Amino acid sequence: MVHKIFIFQFVNSYASFYYVAFAARYAGDCTPDLCLRSLAINLATLYISQVFVGNTLELLLPFLSYQYKYFTHIKKATGNISRPEIEYMLEPYDLLESSIGDYSEVVIRFGFKALFATALPLTSFFALISNYIEVRCDGWKMMNVHQRPFPQGCQDIGAWYSVLSVLVSVAVITNAGLIVFALDIFPPQYSLAFKYWVFILFQWVIFFIQVVIYSTKNNQD
Repeated sequence: MVHKIFIFQFVNSYASFYYVAFAARYAGDCTPDLCLRSLAINLATLYISQVFVGNTLELLLPFLSYQYKYFTHIKKATGNISRPEIEYMLEPYDLLESSIGDYSEVVIRFGFKALFATALPLTSFFALISNYIEVRCDGWKMMNVHQRPFPQGCQDIGAWYSVLSVLVSVAVITNAGLIVFALDIFPPQYSLAFKYWVFILFQWVIFFIQVVIYSTKNNQD
């Protein structure tokens, strides 16, 4: 289920950015410099809108629902409302649906940072600020907007680990393509075949480093 959701969100979230990064110049929609500039502006706009608009809606809608239930109950109540009654009026926290929504939101945001870091290196800083605000907002939401969920233990993040692993590998390929084909760092005398070899070699060097890091970590565990 997690993998199907991520495949849909991957295409829905990143397709337009891949078009701007790699295909727009050949379609005549922009020059190479303008395409990268447009990609960077879109990334910055996306992060700013997610921080303010996304978190505001995520907090505001359940809070307004609680306020509606609270004042409706106040009109019908004949005495003081106890604390358990107030908490009963809060929005239930569905462990499956809500956790999948929270994880997918963080993973998609990580994807924008990892996949297109070459176009806008500041995405790492934007992601840091965005994740901090996300953690604080989710904590406030859990304490004030939702009913307290029953705690459940887990060994790890489950299927999301494989999703993140695939996303990191795709990010290596994407950034290699941006560096070799989109930035135009090579003089005109270099052939397309040479660029393809650099593109492939760059990927395998990074993949080799990843394997070494994973192997070292597993041996330490």
